[in-house]
Amino acid sequence: MLSYVLEREGYDVVLAEGGGAAVKILNAQGIDLLISDIRMPDMSGVAVLEAAKRIDPDIAGIMITAYASTATAVEALRSGPATTSASRSTSTSSSSSSAAHSSDGNSARRTSG
Repeated sequence: MLSYVLEREGYDVVLAEGGGAAVKILNAQGIDLLISDIRMPDMSGVAVLEAAKRIDPDIAGIMITAYASTATAVEALRSGPATTSASRSTSTSSSSSSAAHSSDGNSARRTSG
């Protein structure tokens, strides 16, 4: 759903089926914004954000979770500038990472069209 909204707004969106796949994508192409669930089966979203920051220190990160705790939020914030959001969603299909980037290579913003 989030990818649909971002694409409709003119963003290029790249999806990954988990943290390991997200890190592979981050290594292969320039990404401006990482949106990740904190809790995923193969690696945590915080670990993905840490890897993303090693690849590109300027990448922006948004961590989301249905399992909010102060400790997890602090851990995510220590990984670099990030926004955390606790979700009350009961969906269990959110174990993925998304990234958005503009087609002109600038920071994640709408592309014309």
